[in-house]
Amino acid sequence: MRPELPEPAVAVRSATQGRGADRAAGRGDVRDQLCRSCQRRLRRGDDEAPKDWRIYVVSLIAFASNIGGYALSFFLPQVIAELYRQFGQPVTLTRTAVLTAIPYAVASVAVLLVARSSDRMQERHFHAAVPLVVGAVARRRTRPEGFQ
Repeated sequence: MRPELPEPAVAVRSATQGRGADRAAGRGDVRDQLCRSCQRRLRRGDDEAPKDWRIYVVSLIAFASNIGGYALSFFLPQVIAELYRQFGQPVTLTRTAVLTAIPYAVASVAVLLVARSSDRMQERHFHAAVPLVVGAVARRRTRPEGFQ
């Protein structure tokens, strides 16, 4: 069984002394302000969470996006060094490090722009899904020739 919500902190309690007036005005408790589906989720026990298929879908998406990030961070220096060798250029640690930093610099700017857009539009789903799809398509199009 889930424990009840914790009691508010003393500072919060002193700031909200007019709780009786809030309830009388219809503003009520935090639980009263939750949507109906959220209230149902609070009422049901922890044993029902593994039965919800959406948990598995979100877990799979998170796992796949993390794998892509790890693959990029682990293998990008080797890919860049191999490209230098294929074109007959000398491989130096400085060149490899500078070229490895470029995708991370671009990604830092992109994360800030997407976050600002997401906050401005108050929309999260497409702002998370579109970069993942773009990354998957880019990864698929840039695979080496010998791989399927």
